[in-house]
Amino acid sequence: MANKEHKKVGIYVAHDDDAILGIGGRMIQHIQQGDDVYLVTFTNGEYSHKFWLTKIFCGSAKGLAISEVEEKRLLEFKKALSIIGLPQNRYYFLNLPDRGGRKWSKARDVQDKILSVTNQERPDIIYFHYPEWSGDHVAVNRLMSLILEKLDWDLSAYHFIFETGLWKRRLLKIIMPFSLNLRAKIIKINVHEQLPVKRQALFEMKSQVNIWSYPNWPIQRWPVLPPFFLKRYLRRDHEIIIPISKKLVQ
Repeated sequence: MANKEHKKVGIYVAHDDDAILGIGGRMIQHIQQGDDVYLVTFTNGEYSHKFWLTKIFCGSAKGLAISEVEEKRLLEFKKALSIIGLPQNRYYFLNLPDRGGRKWSKARDVQDKILSVTNQERPDIIYFHYPEWSGDHVAVNRLMSLILEKLDWDLSAYHFIFETGLWKRRLLKIIMPFSLNLRAKIIKINVHEQLPVKRQALFEMKSQVNIWSYPNWPIQRWPVLPPFFLKRYLRRDHEIIIPISKKLVQ
């Protein structure tokens, strides 16, 4: 890097809204600090309105084409990233199948593509999913864990966790049996100052936070990200990361 005071930061997410919900405040902090941030999005989330849980809780999306969801989400996400301050030449869209992580996480060509991007960027810091909530999140975790083993330079790597008020219980039930000292490693990043921008960016994802996003879309009972979730989620002023390397950069 030209400026040694600044860091190269790579953020790897399964779906576009993961970048804002899971690590958006921290990403804004890095950009504000002058760090060179790039973002890798594995899927376009095109099945967000077709997933069976969405149909049950939010309502049927009859007549809504997968291609239309993909197109709308992509446009919305680019606007959200502009609000965050990430330049267009600093994000990569891999266009992998949404909800197909079990398959593409094992595909050699996908591993090669991610390794190529990471080797080209040579980040000082990497953030990616803790294996929770979604099969695609687990897939990104599995894939990035493999990639880290192949990198030939020192860097700091972190998981980020979707903290929705249930994380403590989930940690006790799921994480603790595997790592008794993991809770001691948890870092809470204060993003209070970044919350207004994070909220503005998230609400640019209109297909996810609105019921009637577009005139020709079907009526739903709830948006994909329902109000009670957003109210609770956006009330917190911190994000949770877990270091998975010896060297910590904060």
